[in-house]
Order: sequence, then C-alpha cells, then structure tokens
Amino acid sequence: MDVLGWAVAAGSSLLTAVLYPFILHRLKKMDDKRDQAHEDRKKEKAQELAQIHANSEGIKLMLKYMLERYHAEYMTQGFITPDQRRSYSDIYEAYVGLHGNGEGTKMKEEIMNLQIRTDMHPVNPFITLLKKSADSQE
Repeated sequence: MDVLGWAVAAGSSLLTAVLYPFILHRLKKMDDKRDQAHEDRKKEKAQELAQIHANSEGIKLMLKYMLERYHAEYMTQGFITPDQRRSYSDIYEAYVGLHGNGEGTKMKEEIMNLQIRTDMHPVNPFITLLKKSADSQE
C-alpha cells in the first residue's frame, strides 16, 4: 500500500505540475478576451455618445433656424395668432432643452410681446414678397 500511496502522490504531483501552467495560461487568455471585450464595449459606447451628441447639435441648429425664421415671419407679420405663439413656444422649449443659448430667449421675448390676433389669418410674408417680385417683373 505504501508504494501505491507513493505512486498516487507522485502522479498527482506530476499531473499538477503539467496541468497548472496550462490552466494558468487558459485563465490568462480568458482574462485577455474579457478585457478586450470590455475595451471594445467602451469604444462602442464612446462612438454612440459622440453620435448622439452630433445628432443633438444638428437638431439644435435646425431648431435655432426655425426660431429665427418664424421670428422674422411673425415680426414682419406684425401680430401673432394663438397657434403660432404655441408653436413658437414649443420650438423654443425644445431648443432650450438641448442647451440652446440666449439668442432664442431674446427672440422669444419679442414674439411674446406681439399683439395676439384671433380675427386675422396669418399671411406668409415670404409668399407675399415673391408675389410682389413677380408682379414687378411683369
């Protein structure tokens, strides 16, 4: 029995000596794969955040353009309807929600000071200018 115990002990020591480096190598590879996957996810997340930021900036610029365009239209019109006022406020709130600067605030104050008219239908001043231009060319 003593020889058998010695053989088992020697065999397990040999097996441990052979398998231990292999197991360590496999664990290291697993750690490396996990670390690489983590880095890949971080890069993807950074790219997604950059894309979201770019989209937000683009939308903010479009909203600013809309504020400027409607401001010009309503100031030329000389009055504002309740629907126009509500629409302008909605656009302004979206613009501010995207951290738009104070330019929109000044325009909104001017728009909110216009007389509210329910008895008149708004006329697009740009169409009026086009008609005047066409009439003058005839």
